[in-house]
Amino acid sequence: MLLLDVSKTCHTHAQTGVQRVCRGIYWALKRSNIPFKAICYDPFLKQWRELFQDEIKTLERKHAFSGKWKRRGAHWAFRQIMRSIVISWLPKSLQTSCLSKLDQATGLIVPEIFSVKQSNAYSAFKDTPRVAVFHDATATTLPRHTASESIRAFDAYVDALTSHFEGIAANSSHSKETLLDLLKEKKALKSTPRIQAIELGVDPVKGVKTCKALENKDSPKVRKILSVGTLEGRKNHQALIQASKELWDEGESFELILAGGFNKKTGTQVLQLIEETKASGYSINYLGPVDEDTLNTLYLKAYFTVYPSIYEGFGLPIIESIQHQKPCITGNGGALASTAKGGGVMALSSV
Repeated sequence: MLLLDVSKTCHTHAQTGVQRVCRGIYWALKRSNIPFKAICYDPFLKQWRELFQDEIKTLERKHAFSGKWKRRGAHWAFRQIMRSIVISWLPKSLQTSCLSKLDQATGLIVPEIFSVKQSNAYSAFKDTPRVAVFHDATATTLPRHTASESIRAFDAYVDALTSHFEGIAANSSHSKETLLDLLKEKKALKSTPRIQAIELGVDPVKGVKTCKALENKDSPKVRKILSVGTLEGRKNHQALIQASKELWDEGESFELILAGGFNKKTGTQVLQLIEETKASGYSINYLGPVDEDTLNTLYLKAYFTVYPSIYEGFGLPIIESIQHQKPCITGNGGALASTAKGGGVMALSSV
């Protein structure tokens, strides 16, 4: 039986790239005949356990989060905290009846970016084959677009990868080479686990659900340009908005639609720019995080898409756009040039 660590994803409705990969692996395993359990590390019980029903509901949820769920990080509701605390007060015999045993695992898959504190808990699986997913090295590649605490945490995260895992699945060849370079700098290549590049994929478009209300809402005469991605520094939305304003001022008619979460640490300036641009009468709309049906509909209605990111470990919105048969304009930083190969994408040398 495989174990899938979803400690953060089962406590957030966010659909960042990491969460999309995590949920994608979960659904792929669920569709397969491979026995597996989704698990999380419970910081209040101080142990690993199988998910409760409310956590499974959050993990499987496809619609966007709202209200208190408009946060990127994991969030434990008060009732969830109290449940764990109450279980911790029970005698060990009663705790066992509440929690499933995880001692018959044949492997552990960790698709999330974990904290150093959580990494120490992986020692509980020291006799189990362990594989982690490596997404990107943005923290060291683009430090000016990364919060200082994230840079410090990333350095410790890389150390933990080599200490606690026997294999690492990089989401692109670029991510693999970047990780190897980091380990070379740390002089940790001798202790490096096997690193394999396994590029991301997307589900087939045929038969996907769409949002009917959104399909019928707008005039089909207005060309819509779509950009999917979290509002944060490295995504480079400022350049996209500035270029759009120049085209609008020249008389071009189109609507710029932005969809994705918001990083309050590095995305505040672009959010202000969006509000100012809209207030000036330009045709721009930021929808925030959207559910899967709405995302499919946005791709369906788009004339083409733009992914102006400076650097990516892969660039999932690019292949999503092509999968929906929509051309995409992007940059070539990091793995973007490689992801853009195959047609349908214009990868610019400068964005």
